[in-house]
Amino acid sequence: MSVKQVRKFIKAIRLTGFKFPTLRAIEILVAQAPITSWAYWKWAPDFYSWYKSRNFDEYHAPIDPTKRIYVNPKIIDYKTQRKNQLKVGRRKNFAKVSGGEWDLTDRAFDQQPIFKAAKKRFIDGIHWRDTDYYNIRLKKIQKKSSQSDSKAEEKLTEYFDGFERLFYQIKNKGYQTQDEINNSGSDYIDQLMNEILIDIGRGGNLLYVTGKHRLTIAKLLELEKVPVVCMHRHKKWMERREEVYVQNKSTPHPDMSW
Repeated sequence: MSVKQVRKFIKAIRLTGFKFPTLRAIEILVAQAPITSWAYWKWAPDFYSWYKSRNFDEYHAPIDPTKRIYVNPKIIDYKTQRKNQLKVGRRKNFAKVSGGEWDLTDRAFDQQPIFKAAKKRFIDGIHWRDTDYYNIRLKKIQKKSSQSDSKAEEKLTEYFDGFERLFYQIKNKGYQTQDEINNSGSDYIDQLMNEILIDIGRGGNLLYVTGKHRLTIAKLLELEKVPVVCMHRHKKWMERREEVYVQNKSTPHPDMSW
């Protein structure tokens, strides 16, 4: 395990107790050790497809909660209202179903500061420094550390340089999954969660969760399809999905391909 992973492990113990982080640490070792990694990456997809499917046992409609769904990024218009842990503990809400009002949102993705800034940069040719998002990021860096202004700006430049590299990589080489670019996570679920993550609301609407850089780029490049992974489904959507399956109806919704 890297130093960063060790720090994350310690933090996870503080937040969730000893059992869950310990099992995760063992899985990471198995996934990355040369003697066991080949077997792990061969069998992990089938295992997790079965394991996570148990959360949907009450429904008859077939579902693989770990499957990448290919969608037009244009239809991901809004951001979920569901409270989501983005770092330690985020896996606990993966492949789950719940009710509530979290899908009733007016937080438009194209109104997010990062999207507005990227549009100005890549479409209008405006420098990052002349966007509101630049100042937002700069203040966050300064707040989190005691670095000088020059060091904070240097760190911010690295961030935007990385964003630009990703933009032109996707523009020139096409959009690739994490598997295709060999950007393996620490384990299989971690790798899946490095894709664009969405929730599915009661009406089947796809709601952004994480992956803002890739989703922003996909929208600006007007890509026809990108892979996304569903983090959470609304209970009413699952009921609707079940109804369509039982009645043998046809539908173009990407979460109803059986």
